[in-house]
Amino acid sequence: SGAMGEDAPLRRPGGAARWCYALAKRACEEHFDAAGLWPKASGPVHLRLFNVVGPDQDGDSGMVLPTFMTRAAAGEALPVHGDGSQERTYGHVDDVGADIAALVGLAHLAPGPLNLGGTATASAVDLARLVVRAVGKAGGPQSRLEFVDPSAQLAGFAEVRRRVPDLGRARSLGLAQNPRSLEAIVDDTLASYVERGLLSCGSPAF
Repeated sequence: SGAMGEDAPLRRPGGAARWCYALAKRACEEHFDAAGLWPKASGPVHLRLFNVVGPDQDGDSGMVLPTFMTRAAAGEALPVHGDGSQERTYGHVDDVGADIAALVGLAHLAPGPLNLGGTATASAVDLARLVVRAVGKAGGPQSRLEFVDPSAQLAGFAEVRRRVPDLGRARSLGLAQNPRSLEAIVDDTLASYVERGLLSCGSPAF
């Protein structure tokens, strides 16, 4: 499947609905659009952020990169859902933050949804392996991958196989010009663990 544009449906033809999280966010967008708080022919811009990650992100949030990084830094197994082939696209928090700041200075901005994020796309298993290598290279412990079945813990779990944003509208506004590579994002995230003394020197987890 291709990249997700701002007009992408929440439900694939014949497929399961995307998580209620996405549906709830779309409902909020519609409420703002209908609120009547803006001059005629204008309205709010809805920022749709795709996997914004980076230094100091809390692993307790459930986001995959900080979860992998926290586990690897402690020498624990990295939990990979299913076969790990599901793809996500990551954007560094500083890159996305700079784009948001630039939006404030735009005099004319058409209303509606706007995708923001990066272009660093990887499968979950490739991300896990990259994190393990980066931690080992930094002198940390060598962890292993643990493939888990998320449906065993989350009833009715439905995996989104690929989530890649179409950043065409953002680029037309002069945004998302030089997003960082996945390696650069992982290295910068790991640097914050080293600075905070969170990188263990323990033995591998087996």
